[in-house]
Amino acid sequence: MKADRCPDHRRLESLRAEYSEKFEPDDVEFLIESTKANWAQHGRAVYLDLGTPGADEKAAEAEAAAKALGWKFERIPGDPSLLKDLLSGRWDSERFQIVEPGATLDHSTDDKIFRSRP
Repeated sequence: MKADRCPDHRRLESLRAEYSEKFEPDDVEFLIESTKANWAQHGRAVYLDLGTPGADEKAAEAEAAAKALGWKFERIPGDPSLLKDLLSGRWDSERFQIVEPGATLDHSTDDKIFRSRP
């Protein structure tokens, strides 16, 4: 993940450089102001801590970005087992919606939310 993904001054600098290669200066400023306006619609940042290397540093970056934007910040401990199982192919029907080849995924009215049907 790129270091300039947090909504802060570094992200704006990165976007400005990227946009400057593609657009006229007035358009660049419009896009930067639009990005700032989008950020202003939010009021909270959450860092989901899955215990990955560098988590403390990344959480601190997210917290600093939240503070600079006037947002509330929360660090939530997470459980990486679902992601690990997804990536390793350990899919059980209790935690994963399994859609066999040729089947379709439909809305379900029960607590499963989705269902697969042939």
